[in-house]
Amino acid sequence: AYYKKAIECHPDRASEEEKESATTKFQLLNHIYNVLSNQRLRNIYDQTGSVENDDLKSQEFDEKEWEEYW
Repeated sequence: AYYKKAIECHPDRASEEEKESATTKFQLLNHIYNVLSNQRLRNIYDQTGSVENDDLKSQEFDEKEWEEYW
């Protein structure tokens, strides 16, 4: 599922108008993948609901928009 979404939102595949948004989505997707694939970070997330270096979250996407996207 990660690879399919990574291809869909990769900035190189986006138009010039959507490149910035695609970059943000791609970075967030990579961050999510890194957390879920790292047992230590996943345990932290499972216990606290957040992880260190959570600065990749974009201010322009709220929770509802991400739920609709996924």
